[in-house]
Amino acid sequence: MLRSVSRASRPSAHCRRGPLTNIHDFAVLAPWRRRGVGRRLLGAVAAEARRRGHCKLTLEVRDDNPGAAALYRGLGFGAGEGDGRAVQYLFMEKRLVSSP
Repeated sequence: MLRSVSRASRPSAHCRRGPLTNIHDFAVLAPWRRRGVGRRLLGAVAAEARRRGHCKLTLEVRDDNPGAAALYRGLGFGAGEGDGRAVQYLFMEKRLVSSP
């Protein structure tokens, strides 16, 4: 199931031509990796986002996951754009509870 959240169908500061689709927590189970499953799933997400009129896909990948990063780069993912220049976004977090 594809669940796409956008505040409105008007352009945003990040995507001047329309809403965007963010892919969150995407993973392929280990036995199915390197069989084209991820590539096909991402292709289906891209097709659905295009059908909905979205202008781009976004996702995050950990720097200790070179296989996924290579897949995403091979599918055309790369640095974002800010003020007309390429920028690399960082994923940041703040823990609200202590770890046991």
